[in-house]
This record gives sequence, structure tokens and C-alpha cells, in this order.
Amino acid sequence: MAARIGGDEFAVLLEDVADADEAVGVAERFQAQLSVPLDVDGYRLCPSASISIAADSQGPPEKLMRAADAAMFQAKRSGKGRSVVFDPEPR
Repeated sequence: MAARIGGDEFAVLLEDVADADEAVGVAERFQAQLSVPLDVDGYRLCPSASISIAADSQGPPEKLMRAADAAMFQAKRSGKGRSVVFDPEPR
């Protein structure tokens, strides 16, 4: 399930995902598709996305969204086109 959170932020809920490694694989497929340049009205667009991953089947959805938001800040600090798994103890 995909949902627009606001502005240029979206959330994708992956069900039946065994662990964060499997979610990373999905994020890598998103990144691969986004790296393909687009031609729109004579302009060449090269989209990119920062992707955060929060994997926790326990706890309330609000906790999961806070974790994803924290990971998004880590991803954005790392540069364009990055995927980051939430780590409660960032290094």
C-alpha cells in the first residue's frame, strides 16, 4: 500500500516482509526504477529518492512512522538516492 504523506513524502507499507533485508531489496528495486531518466516535454529528468526503512511488526503505527522519519533524516544527510534502515542507536 502506498500513501502520500505530504509534499514530496510518501509511505509504502510492505506486508509479509520477513525482515529489514527483504525491505532493503524492495528499496533497491525502487531506486533502480527511479534512476532511469525520463524525457518530459523536451526536458530530461533524472529523479532520485531518499528511502527510509523502519521494520517493526510490534508496536503502534505511530512508532513505526517516527522511526521511518528518523531514518529519512539519516538518508537525506547521506546524499541523494540513498536507502537507510532505522537504527535506534545511530552511529
